[in-house]
Amino acid sequence: MSDVTTYEPALPRGEEPREQWLSISELAARWGISTNTLRSWRHRRQPPHARNVQFGKRRLLYKLSDVRAFEAERFGEPLE
Repeated sequence: MSDVTTYEPALPRGEEPREQWLSISELAARWGISTNTLRSWRHRRQPPHARNVQFGKRRLLYKLSDVRAFEAERFGEPLE
């Protein structure tokens, strides 16, 4: 899948290599919303209930499998 980024270095402890992650801009594009909306949801702890991980001060990633699970729960199937 070309819109998914695979990050290998500095993976969270317990994660397997080659786990696929989406950046905040990739997820916003996938859902057709602004990055500010995602940031606002994250700050207010609202959906999406996808797990996100912050690397350093600026790098925020969403686990693709969690995004797909949220989409399946919310929309009946993952978006592609």
